[in-house]
Amino acid sequence: MQVTPCSGTGSTATIGYTVKNNGSKARRVTLEVEYRDVSGARLDTDTAYVGSVPAGDTVRGEESTFLNASPGSGTITCKIVKVS
Repeated sequence: MQVTPCSGTGSTATIGYTVKNNGSKARRVTLEVEYRDVSGARLDTDTAYVGSVPAGDTVRGEESTFLNASPGSGTITCKIVKVS
């Protein structure tokens, strides 16, 4: 799992990611994402559903969300906190 780009300001954010399936069977992947403001305070969380990732394959995706934050919140950081 890798976060590629993460961008956002104010009340919207977009996170890019790659997911690699090292297993021998296709699997569905769910990501829990956390968004924080410039001071490190958590603004919001979100769940991204990647779908079926074929065995041995890497899937790239992007997820956008509206945050529980004011438009003047400044730069936003993204972190994947759980993969299941």
